[in-house]
Amino acid sequence: MPTLRREALLDYQLPSTVQSVQGGWQLTCQSGTMVSTLFVIASTQLLSFFKNPNHFSTSQNNPEGALRALIIICYASLFFNASAAISSFILIDKLGELPFRAASKRQSILPTGGTITGNSDDLLKRYGVGKLWTFLVWHWFVSYMIGIISIITQVLLYVWLQESKEAQIVLSCIAGFSFLPLAVLFTP
Repeated sequence: MPTLRREALLDYQLPSTVQSVQGGWQLTCQSGTMVSTLFVIASTQLLSFFKNPNHFSTSQNNPEGALRALIIICYASLFFNASAAISSFILIDKLGELPFRAASKRQSILPTGGTITGNSDDLLKRYGVGKLWTFLVWHWFVSYMIGIISIITQVLLYVWLQESKEAQIVLSCIAGFSFLPLAVLFTP
């Protein structure tokens, strides 16, 4: 175990920049947990709805492969959203332990002022968030994004299987529009 000791300074305060980064991540993860949990509930309801053959019109052309794909996307949505909620919860726990972990480190290795080289992840790791922080953040982010995309995709696929051409076109445009905020995440 790296520089952790059995004793901790009781009056230790994280530097304000570290507290700010910690607080920002805590809000992000708390919101992410709530959204992912709501998506798990929605995924479960949609799966139940889509598994019922009475919800599919016999007048529409519903190839068996498309119906199977819809169910697979429902399950994927359920798993990815649950995974994102769990990852978020673990990240919140790591952030909550940060002040104690920093107070347990040798203070000579922790800067309390001045400047430091690195990004916010490096800063959190230096103060004790853990070596797997970046992996957990990426796991959460990928699960969260795929979970969101799969929710929208399963509803859109249902529209393509059940609705008129006009509805398919309009709702495809709306779905495309709803994906635009996700594209912002990948722009510099």
